[in-house]
Amino acid sequence: MDWYVIIDADSYIFWPNTALWLGTMDPNLKFYFGSAVNVAGERFAHGGSGIVMSRVAVYDIVGTAARWDSNIRERCCGGLVLGLAFKDTRLNYRIGGR
Repeated sequence: MDWYVIIDADSYIFWPNTALWLGTMDPNLKFYFGSAVNVAGERFAHGGSGIVMSRVAVYDIVGTAARWDSNIRERCCGGLVLGLAFKDTRLNYRIGGR
């Protein structure tokens, strides 16, 4: 897949607009988009607002996924653990708008 989207069941995506917008970007670049929130000093994309990740971004963290499983129980939310996994790759990901 070129793009991966995480969205909560109580949110709605306008798929035609989302597809048009993503069509303007290269999935071979490292993208991790979402509405930024801070919890305990950690900034991450909030899952309830939706998270979009490019192919390359997902490939970067897939190898570390098992290492993060135990952290799910210790943290408030999956979006935070996902953000920490991206941060752990020590790659430059940008969260939020502009």
